[in-house]
Parts: sequence; structure tokens; C-alpha cells
Amino acid sequence: MRRHAHTVDVLAEITDTTSMLHWTVLEYCPNGDLFTYLTKNGALKESQARKWFRQILIAVHSFHSRGVCHLDLSPENILLDANFDIKVIDFGQACEFLHGYRHNVLREASMPRFGKDFYRAPELNMVNECKEWNPKMADIWSLGILLYVLLTGNPPFSIADRKDRVFNRIYCEGKLRIILQKHIQSSGDDAVDLLMKIFCPLANRLDMDGILEHTWVRASCRSLNNEN
Repeated sequence: MRRHAHTVDVLAEITDTTSMLHWTVLEYCPNGDLFTYLTKNGALKESQARKWFRQILIAVHSFHSRGVCHLDLSPENILLDANFDIKVIDFGQACEFLHGYRHNVLREASMPRFGKDFYRAPELNMVNECKEWNPKMADIWSLGILLYVLLTGNPPFSIADRKDRVFNRIYCEGKLRIILQKHIQSSGDDAVDLLMKIFCPLANRLDMDGILEHTWVRASCRSLNNEN
């Protein structure tokens, strides 16, 4: 990946020609990863959650615009630099897609389940029900889980699959708004509305442009372009 304010910078790549071992040298982020931070500090204040979520968004928007999807977005893959700004890392499961690609594609039978259970989109779990997927929209689902975690300190369910009792209530029994209002009521209706539009079937899921323009994301902030 080319240098971006909110993706970790690759400083050097070194290969030992004798052992054929390869090392990648990344910029140092002294404040650790987001998972550890949230484990120690719990849910964020809404203003801090919005700041970090916007930084994650503009990073994802940047590599999506270059034809790359991450497919493993999670707090473990987000570092905090010396200024406590976001740095997205670990593109080990990333995939490329055609520039400007917007359509869903048929799942291949042998396709792996990208990412971690907590953050993986349902169309990558419920393979018997979901025959199509879209790598960009899979990242969008993961962004929704990340936002929920920033606001509450915990994921909403263990896996986006009918076998998970909480997910089944949220996704399949139409209890999403009730559960969101219960757990993130301090963040108001705008946060609930944003998550309602992300935690939905692939065909109806809000895209990146819709998220960037959403009222909750843009509240009390300078232009997103100035943060890039």
C-alpha cells in the first residue's frame, strides 16, 4: 500500500538471500493496538469514537478507491501512533477487485472465510443461504462491528450466523433497533440509524459514500477531506 495518513507506513523490506527469510519493517506505533486499548479502557466517549471511526473510514475509503479490500478489519489490526491517531495494518487477507467495481459476485465453493468471527459479514458465514458476496460490502459490515465496539466496548454477537442466538434475534427476528437502542442509547438516534443501515442484508447495506455522508459521521466535524 502507498503511504496514507491512517495506514501504517512500510519503511523497508529485507530479504536474506541465504535463508530466504523476509522481513518487513513498519513504522513504530508506540500506543499499541486498538484491541488492547479497548480492553483496558472500555467503551469510548462518543466524540472519541467518532474521531477514530472517521479515521478508519478514510483509510478504508482510500484503499477501496485503489481497488483493494482489507477483509480482516478488527481492533487487533488497528494501531495507535504517538498522537493516538489510527493506523490500519495487516493486509495479509486483502484482495484486489476491478476499479469502480460495484456488483456482487457468486461465491466460489473453495473460497475461505476471511477475517475473524466477530467481524465477518454474514454472507461469508451463511454459505448455504448467501450465494453472492461483495468484498467492499464485507469491509462495510466489519466497519459496523468496529463502530459498535467503539461505542460499547464489546462486539454485538460472536458470529454473524443463525447459530448465534444474539445474531439470530438481531438479524433474523427484527430486534436490531431494540437492541441498539438499549446498548448505545447514550449516542442517540443517529448512531442507531447508521448501524441499522450497516447491519442489514447485502443488497440493502449502506455503501462507503453513504457512511461518509451520514449525519452521525459528519456531526461536529471539519471536512473529511481535510483529515485525509
